[in-house]
Amino acid sequence: MKIKDLMTKEVINVSRTTSIKEVVRIFSESAFGSLPVVDEEKRVLGIITKRDLLMVFLPEYFDLLEDISFIEDFGLLEESSLLLEEGLLLVDDVMRKKVITIKKEESLFRAVALMVQSDVRRLPVVDGEDKLVGIITQTHICRAILQKGE
Repeated sequence: MKIKDLMTKEVINVSRTTSIKEVVRIFSESAFGSLPVVDEEKRVLGIITKRDLLMVFLPEYFDLLEDISFIEDFGLLEESSLLLEEGLLLVDDVMRKKVITIKKEESLFRAVALMVQSDVRRLPVVDGEDKLVGIITQTHICRAILQKGE
């Protein structure tokens, strides 16, 4: 099974100059765990995750949290931090610049291997020109494996 058969094709993404206030708004209104960062041609430049934001806002407590999936309400960050003033903190200040991507023609097992090796839960999917065309997550992979077993 190929990545292109499993991935989500409609991916919300941001640019380097997107404000962190906007990222917090997107996270608080959706179930997304990350947002790919792209340039004007949709080439992947990095990724920003909920985890990255928590490291900025709660650095002294972050090492105590192994799993942040229980945090559903990022709206509290939106209301409570001076760092979120428009334009003060941008995606470029927080994003991970080293991002692991996968080509849409790669196999499901390649995605699993990359996720395990890199300790990530999602991979931006790129075409032959390294332009963002989708995203694949652990959930996509689990669904595919479970459907195969039926």
